[in-house]
Amino acid sequence: MNGILARGEATHVQSASHHLVPHLGEHAGRRIAFLAITLVPLVAFLVRAYRLDAQSLWYDEALSLHYARLPWLDLSRSVAHSDHPPLYFLALSAWTRLVGTSEWAVRFLSLAGGVLTVPLTARLARDLRWPGALGAATGVALSPFLIWYSQEARAYTWFTVAVLVSSLLLVRAMRNGRPSRWFAHALSVAVLLHLHYYSAFVLAAHALYALVASYKKSVSGVQGRAAPFGRLQAPLGQFAVSMLGGLLLFLPWALRAIPQLLRNHTYWQGAFPASQALVIFFRAAATAPAVPGGPWRELTTLAFLTLVLMGLVSLARLRADRLLVLALLLVPLVGIVGLVWRVPKFAPRYLVATLPLFFMLVSAALATPRRPALRLLAFSLLSLWGWGAARALWHLYFDPSVARPDMRSAAAYVTAHSQPGDAVLVVAGYNAPTFAYYNRAGLPVYALPETLLPDTRHPLDGVQVARTLNAIASRHLRLWLVLWQEEVVDPQRLVVDQLVSNALRLPVGETFHGVSLLLFSLEGASFAPTPPVEHHVGATFGEIIELVGYDLSRGGWARDTRQTQRRQGREVGLDRRAASFRPGETLYLALHWRIRQPVATDYVVSAQLLSPRNHIYGQLDRPVGGDRYPVSRWAVGQRVRQEHPLAVLPGTPPGEYTLVVAVYDPCTGERLPVRGPGGDKLGDALPLRTLQVPDVPTPPEAVTDIAHRLDVRAAGIRLVGYTPEAEAVYPPAAWRFTFFWQRETAAEEMLPSALELRLVGEGGAVALAWQAPLVEGRYPPAAWPEAGIVRDVHDVFVPAGVKPGRYRLEVRWDSAMPWITLPQPLTVK
Repeated sequence: MNGILARGEATHVQSASHHLVPHLGEHAGRRIAFLAITLVPLVAFLVRAYRLDAQSLWYDEALSLHYARLPWLDLSRSVAHSDHPPLYFLALSAWTRLVGTSEWAVRFLSLAGGVLTVPLTARLARDLRWPGALGAATGVALSPFLIWYSQEARAYTWFTVAVLVSSLLLVRAMRNGRPSRWFAHALSVAVLLHLHYYSAFVLAAHALYALVASYKKSVSGVQGRAAPFGRLQAPLGQFAVSMLGGLLLFLPWALRAIPQLLRNHTYWQGAFPASQALVIFFRAAATAPAVPGGPWRELTTLAFLTLVLMGLVSLARLRADRLLVLALLLVPLVGIVGLVWRVPKFAPRYLVATLPLFFMLVSAALATPRRPALRLLAFSLLSLWGWGAARALWHLYFDPSVARPDMRSAAAYVTAHSQPGDAVLVVAGYNAPTFAYYNRAGLPVYALPETLLPDTRHPLDGVQVARTLNAIASRHLRLWLVLWQEEVVDPQRLVVDQLVSNALRLPVGETFHGVSLLLFSLEGASFAPTPPVEHHVGATFGEIIELVGYDLSRGGWARDTRQTQRRQGREVGLDRRAASFRPGETLYLALHWRIRQPVATDYVVSAQLLSPRNHIYGQLDRPVGGDRYPVSRWAVGQRVRQEHPLAVLPGTPPGEYTLVVAVYDPCTGERLPVRGPGGDKLGDALPLRTLQVPDVPTPPEAVTDIAHRLDVRAAGIRLVGYTPEAEAVYPPAAWRFTFFWQRETAAEEMLPSALELRLVGEGGAVALAWQAPLVEGRYPPAAWPEAGIVRDVHDVFVPAGVKPGRYRLEVRWDSAMPWITLPQPLTVK
């Protein structure tokens, strides 16, 4: 560090002071320069060292340590199959061999890089004659974003250091192109590439800067004017040779690593909007990645971005050297955010090296305004950002909700409560290094799958899970199951379902932030590759998706071992026998799917509970296979079990209902046609079975989906409220309303039996009159419980002849009562 700070022209503190604080005297300038080199880095060290080991190591850090513990040749081979270059892991390996592998020691290497970033930012600002270099260095020292990654055992702080050093070397080589400086720049290019693959965007920014600077030089030389960027001597050719040299030094590793990068499938395919990536990054840059949202965070982000924009405006007339700052900021920002269109994988840390450039713009906003009003605005915004940054820093230090996943506490609990014969299963292999680091009990640790990097193209299958669980059960009496982001490799929840269904779950007395810990007894447990199907169906939707069968239970997915063993091998046809479910109770429906050909559309399955007149009294729509494993990711012939909990809506009248499923395209809403096992057409929905809802009163507090609450009493019953399906309708179409009733009298008198409804236009003209029996005529008000709520669904057909406009809805349920105008006007399109 001292060598970098000492080389080049104007190396004395006296010279430095004029650029660190341009408008102060010589004595004050020396003091400010001294602060930039000593006191500010000291503050940076203290805020980064505080509570350095307070949080558990998490996946990324444990993976770093896993690589670092390997022999160097094995380290190189293992890292070549990851999505990272090797230099940081080699450095961490050498470091831990000297100081050990405690959490403090492992993270201290990143802390050192974070501290070194502070004087390097000041030095780059000085070399570029940037206003407010001390302010930029102070911002870097106190940034919660940079403090967070200075306390993480990853390469990000040293990547930032390498960006600053390489940029310094480039500026000096462009001013005075001695071969030694270009050689140093070539080495820095190689170091950058061996630290992080996103260095390519940094090098693109360097190339843009060199191209524009050389072009300006040539133009000014032709016109006979002095160059506007100081002593720029180096031609573009020397820069190209230096870049080529750095790339050649990286070539041996690139030949091994680039094929692996092209095969990288550690993320799910899909779309990640660039605008969303920008919002995520700017919030993190202004505060920190993990802090909770809220108005304070939005205000802090707005203040930070406003200062950045003010800095940009203040530098409207840039010298060529200062163009480097904008290039280093904008090219990686645009490049990485643009990359998420094709590679939907983004985290704010990918842009950590741009933070010093952002703070250089903030410092320019504070140093350059000459108008008092603008200066007051800038310092007011700085105060607002400082308040938000301090609040974010408090969250990072003390808020358990933003801490890294607490694998340390989970492993400590296992150590304290383990017994002889126990084993640990982590889902998946990327969790194994973290648990192994904290495995003080020395328990056998299994991983499913064993690979350190996930492959979203090949999730766990039933055969693999059953084989592994049976092997563990043959050796161990109890199994601790450790889960963290298990949906990446097990989107079907095969491991959890197998254990819950076939083994006895034992209690775990604590919960852990970000980590799930379950305990099972394996005594007598046996695991089948394919979960048994309770009710076989064999119907197809659109000749594409087959519903193999379904399971139906109450009270949860768990089934004890004896029940499961009795069900194995038993085939049950389409079961029409009635089963009873109370209002408000959940039907635990599990659908077993299989696809017959590749599917490009992520279809949605709708499970509905229909009355005899096809009114809906329970509905749940989900993508086929669930959100984690949509049907477009399945292999042909693969069977997937999807959980589909469907609630019987509170207040559902007693009687028979039909459980049906339908599959539709979410873009068009069009349902797929259904064919039975024999090929017969069944329409666009498949009835599974008949269910019975008993006559059980529903208390008013249990009904929570009333959109408009009322208190209208007439003819012995009370209208509690209503909920329209939509506020507008496009005729001809059915308009669905749900009314909520309560019986008011216990007298044996004639109670109303029908509901009248009409649409009234602005002039009072009745556009539509409609009448239907209450609760379809199958549950008369005389049978209603006095204290309970009764749900009543009506579909009002609006014909094409109804003119567009706004209407008021009027109802009554007794001819002697006046019409009641409902509060929400309705629109016919």
